[in-house]
Amino acid sequence: MLPLKQRAVFCRALALQLAAGADPVVTAGTASQANAFTIRSLGTGPLTVTSVTSSNPAEFVVSGFTPGAILPTANAPFTVTFDPSGPGTRTATITIASDDAD
Repeated sequence: MLPLKQRAVFCRALALQLAAGADPVVTAGTASQANAFTIRSLGTGPLTVTSVTSSNPAEFVVSGFTPGAILPTANAPFTVTFDPSGPGTRTATITIASDDAD
């Protein structure tokens, strides 16, 4: 089960936030709703994001992301859909590759 209710991760030039209302419980064999995330540039210059990937891409599917530069105060959306192959707890790390130093 994932704690997907209104989470945000911040570093100096990057913000990642999950839309409120995401449902963390999913029945095996049934995909969750696509959970919307937003990468926001918090710095003073463009943030270049080259990829958004899942460490468990078979069960945590990342979609909707377009690589490129995100201007200051702008954002780039992507979604993660949880599609478990069986019962039990599943985990994944979503990795955002960017030119942010921290």
